[in-house]
Parts: sequence; C-alpha cells; structure tokens
Amino acid sequence: MYMVSGMWYVYATLLGNFDNVISTINEHLHFLGFEIRKAVDESDGLMYYAIVNTKIDDAIKSATDLTPQELAYFKLILQAIVAEGEEGKITYHDCLLLKSKVETTSSNAISGSRADILLQDWIKCRWLSFVSSSSSSSSSKNSANKEKKMLTIGVRTMLELRSYIEDVFEELPKCNLCADPIIMKTIQGTHCSNHKCSYLMHIHCKNRWFQGKKTCKCPQ
Repeated sequence: MYMVSGMWYVYATLLGNFDNVISTINEHLHFLGFEIRKAVDESDGLMYYAIVNTKIDDAIKSATDLTPQELAYFKLILQAIVAEGEEGKITYHDCLLLKSKVETTSSNAISGSRADILLQDWIKCRWLSFVSSSSSSSSSKNSANKEKKMLTIGVRTMLELRSYIEDVFEELPKCNLCADPIIMKTIQGTHCSNHKCSYLMHIHCKNRWFQGKKTCKCPQ
C-alpha cells in the first residue's frame, strides 16, 4: 500500500482483509463527520482510498479553495464530460475553451493561462485524469500534444465529490459490482455475456471478480 496525491493505493491481494479493517475504522470516524471511501480510477484500473468529509453540503467548496468562477469552470468541465454520453471524455483543448462559458466580469474573468494552470493542477491532484495513464508524463514531447489528449473525471472527484456526481448526473450508469458510476462506458464498461441480463460492470471490476475463479459465471 502506498500514497498517491493524498490517496492510498492498495494492492488487490490485500483488499479482502483491508476492507474489513476500513469498515471497523469508519464506525469510529462517522461521529466526527469523516469516513474512508474507496473508488477505482477508470483511467488506470487501480483502487484508491481517501479520508473524506461527510458533513459539508457543498462538497466542491469543501474540497477546493477556488474562486466562485473557477468552481463554475470545474463544474462545466464535469458537465461536458458527462454530456459526451458513453464516451465520457473530452479533449484538453475543449476543456480550455469552456472557460469562455463561465459568467464573469472583466475583473474576475479566467484567462487562458489561468485555465491551463487550473487544468494542470486538477490533473496533478486527480480531480481530472488523462484517459491514457501513460499520457500524464510531463515531457516536452507530450506537452506539445496535450491539447489533443482526452480527459475524464478523476478518481479524487469520485472519492470526495461522489454525492455531487450522483445527485447532479443521475443518468450515469452504475457498476453492479462496486456501485460507482461508469463514466467511460464504451472503454471501461462491459455487460454480461448473456444478452438477456442487464448486469453492467467496470472492466477492471469484472477482472477482479473473476480472478482465480475457474468459471466466469455472472455475479447476478
């Protein structure tokens, strides 16, 4: 187990016993308004854990120190990603363009350079993620093509802002194994091989479920 951007990544072989420990810890954390949550990053298939605040209504304000205009910009990006339907991703360039849709005045407008800094920070902190984990490199070669690369909702957003995501984007399908929304359905979602079955899963959740099993029987 090791920490990445304030979140714990846990090896799959530890998950069984570890989840029991987390459940016990959460029983003692709830009265403080905190809990340990887990979520899978769709961009790399890894499981992450984080301690999150459960008492603050406006989850985005509690998790960031952005201005109202920058918060609105972040929400527009989330909306644009979800609006792509089963693809669940948009280009870095399209994210930059969304700044022009934020209602601002001349004194608090988001500049192009500020939008670029915000995106880089949100990617670094896992609020957003490049679809390909290898594309997160900061090399000059990758930086030259970053505007063409695809972004999706990051694992930190799924951990800390899950209630916001589920309330605002009710149309998002959910994985029947982990119960998290499936953002990139065409890439990371899979149905049961039985066409009459409605079971929907993340591909990485399906792989974990069938790992070590002799037969691939539908969990349902």
